[in-house]
Amino acid sequence: MIENRVFSHLSMTAEERYDAYFEQNKELFNQVPLQYIASVLGMSAETFSRIRKRKSESS
Repeated sequence: MIENRVFSHLSMTAEERYDAYFEQNKELFNQVPLQYIASVLGMSAETFSRIRKRKSESS
């Protein structure tokens, strides 16, 4: 598990990490403060917010 997180940190962009985490944990996005999810993904809350906004505009 921890190896996967380290590998994704090193090999994926912030947006790719967001997409992968969202697909695996959709329910968390409504249950957990988004700043905590941003922290788990290794990005600032601002970066997380920008990615989230882009995703909602493209849907």
